[in-house]
This record gives sequence, structure tokens and C-alpha cells, in this order.
Amino acid sequence: MMEVLYPNIKTKEELIKAINSTINYYNHENQMKRFKGKTPYEVWSEGLNTDDPIFYPIPKKSKDRKILEKDRRSTN
Repeated sequence: MMEVLYPNIKTKEELIKAINSTINYYNHENQMKRFKGKTPYEVWSEGLNTDDPIFYPIPKKSKDRKILEKDRRSTN
């Protein structure tokens, strides 16, 4: 998988930089339909700065919901 996402990485330092860049993109630049066009960081920040945060439910047909349900079944 890493060869597909990062085909030119040769060192541990390059890998760490690529992973950090991916995390930064996901959290700060990746506007999500689930969050009505906001990034995960924007949603997190808004939640910290209010007493009444907006709730963003996971859609019923979402792959994220399927993963959560599988995890719950395996821990019970």
C-alpha cells in the first residue's frame, strides 16, 4: 500500500514527512460532505468553542458506520 501512495519514499524521514503531510491534509484541507463542507479541524474547533455543538451523525450507508458496528460486535 505504501508503494502506491508514496512511490518515491526511500528513507524513514521521508516516510514520516509524507505521513504528517497526509494527516495535515485530512484534518485541515479535506472538506467533507458529512460535515457540510467543513474540515475535521473546523468541526473540532467549533465543538470546543460552544456549549451546544452541532451534531454530525454518520450516515446509515457509510463505510465508517459499518466499521464502527463491526468494532462494537467484536468487543462485546
